[in-house]
Amino acid sequence: MLPVGSISTIVASAALIVMAIFSSLPLFIRNRRVVPGLVFFVIFCSSLAMWLAANILSDIDLSRALFWVRISFISISISLYGFLMFANRFPKPRHCSHAENLRYGTILVAVVLLILSDLFIPRVILEEGVTTVVPGPLYGLFIAYVAYTLILSIVRLSSIRELSSTHRRQALIILFGIIFAAIITLLTNLILPLIFGTNSLYWVASYAMLIFVATVAYAIVKHQLFDIRGALARSFAYFGSVIHLGLVLGILVVFIIDRLDLSEEKIQYLIISATVAVAILYPFFKNFFDRVTEKIFYRKTYSVQKAINDITGVLATSRTLDSMASLLIARLEHFVGSEKIVLIILSQPSSEEILFSRPKKWLNLQDIQVALKAVVKHKIFTVDSFGGVDENTLQSFIDQDIGLVSQLNSPNGVIGYLILGHKLNGTAYTKQDVTFISTISDECAIAVQSLGRLEEILTLNSSLETKINTATEELRTSNKKLKAIDKSKDEFISLTSHQLRTPLTTIKGYLSMMLDGDAGNIAPQQRKLLEEAFNSSQRMVHLISDFLNISRIQTGRFELELANVNLAEVLDEEIQLLRISASPRRIMLDYQKPEQFPVLTLDEGKLRQVMMNFIDNAIHYSPSGSIIKINLLASDSEIEFTVKDQGIGVPKSEQHKLFVKFARASNARQQRPDGTGIGLFMAKKVIVALAGSIIFESVEGKGSTFGFRIPIQGKK
Repeated sequence: MLPVGSISTIVASAALIVMAIFSSLPLFIRNRRVVPGLVFFVIFCSSLAMWLAANILSDIDLSRALFWVRISFISISISLYGFLMFANRFPKPRHCSHAENLRYGTILVAVVLLILSDLFIPRVILEEGVTTVVPGPLYGLFIAYVAYTLILSIVRLSSIRELSSTHRRQALIILFGIIFAAIITLLTNLILPLIFGTNSLYWVASYAMLIFVATVAYAIVKHQLFDIRGALARSFAYFGSVIHLGLVLGILVVFIIDRLDLSEEKIQYLIISATVAVAILYPFFKNFFDRVTEKIFYRKTYSVQKAINDITGVLATSRTLDSMASLLIARLEHFVGSEKIVLIILSQPSSEEILFSRPKKWLNLQDIQVALKAVVKHKIFTVDSFGGVDENTLQSFIDQDIGLVSQLNSPNGVIGYLILGHKLNGTAYTKQDVTFISTISDECAIAVQSLGRLEEILTLNSSLETKINTATEELRTSNKKLKAIDKSKDEFISLTSHQLRTPLTTIKGYLSMMLDGDAGNIAPQQRKLLEEAFNSSQRMVHLISDFLNISRIQTGRFELELANVNLAEVLDEEIQLLRISASPRRIMLDYQKPEQFPVLTLDEGKLRQVMMNFIDNAIHYSPSGSIIKINLLASDSEIEFTVKDQGIGVPKSEQHKLFVKFARASNARQQRPDGTGIGLFMAKKVIVALAGSIIFESVEGKGSTFGFRIPIQGKK
């Protein structure tokens, strides 16, 4: 009779074995990006399966119950060691020096020797069909090893800030599964047996193992953990080719032998001929199954022809290498989903001197040049295939996270390289990606040569520009009077704005005090009137500030006033004031202030005005009763601020001119006739001056998202 919970334990053990088999597939196709950690993950799953099997055998094979109990403890020790090694290496080696590896291995050997001694478990007893261990004096050391290894593994796997978003999601899913399984297993197999002296609930851990398997399977299917999908595709291609080719030729050989009365010597010749046919026909069968498996496992996420047309248009309209590189990299990130992309242009074909490289922060160009020269015979090269290059070259690519290299060729030789990192979703580059990037590299090479010729034309035109400058000197003289008049106008606006801002600020302050009840209670009707007056004065103050800044831009006096500022506090203050104008419209400002936010060196006044403009616009162009979501985030490299509304949106045909001075969308003019069109213009000027970029997305009738990103140059 099988012990209680044996079915669930057998199912969990089988599930772990299947997980180990599927996880080991990338090892057989030599996917080097996942092998370091994957070996230990397979050990982890296999040891857990052995642990569950040993638990069942200890209740069945009573004559050797102590032996199977010790095997189960050894299995769990090995599984914890495997998980720690996996955590040290996922998704690439970290915290794994030779000294550490030796220390962990030594501890594992010591624990195994401890388990085999009578000081750990001297004997076992059988109670109601369940084998229960009798702890020895050194049993606590094993518990300490389990706690130490498990906690260290979780801490190591949690150190994922430097990873991509895909790897972070994968690690978090694995963490959830292992923490849940560890809690249940420790509770039912270590803690409760010590407290109550019985191991009757050991089988509950099998359900925890099933949940762990389910979470890892979800990470594999949903987030491409270990690139098993790629391994399956390649495995099916290989096995499908061999099996089908073998069946066809095998049936043919059997048919010939059956139909013809052949001598033994002729049969041998026939078998040799079939073997030669296998060697000749195998590449054709493999190509067929490669295409089939690619369609099954790598469904097209983009149209190659559409992507080529899009990027060809970008290359054709670029006028400088900088603009071409920026647009090309952005489009490739969109279509291919690469983590990093760099374009390198050589000063002369097939030379070693680099003329142009964008961006410059990723690669160590001096180190990579030797590796690039080593793959000169490859038009396009993917690290996952790693064929035809030596180990040092391959390792150089792996160390710098390079996934694909494509040459830019001209009739005179190689003029540059397009280098891509690994894909964000963790998968390998498909044949579709390789075909697409190879075609784009050819188009890019043509564009680079065209830009070189364009530069020559521009040089020739410099003499013509000199003549044009001389001819327009009289016009410039005439324009001096207009500039003087324009300067007087700007000075008048600046002076007037300064004179108006002080009394308006005072009015706004007193109105705010009255609304806060500092002057006594006010009636609802009075509050409504005061709120309208406060909102109008607030709009006037910000409008005057915008005019002042425009005046400074026109006169060349626009300067940043940098100071240490906590932007989260500034935003919180603005939102408290803006809720007064949002409240009558029943609009909710959804903002969660960050608990911790870095103090940065920024222009507080101008950024305050930019954020207020974005939120104020969202309030005025959103329907009554809607929600405006406001987010302020900080990463290691930049801060990001966004305001997302459910308002009228911006027509697509008018979006290109939205940040131009005095420009407004047609539906915005109808919604708010009193707008000036200078708030967004000023916002862009301020953000660009801070080396940042504007965030803008909009769909007419569905809402808009405005915001900015500013790089962090120094934290206080």
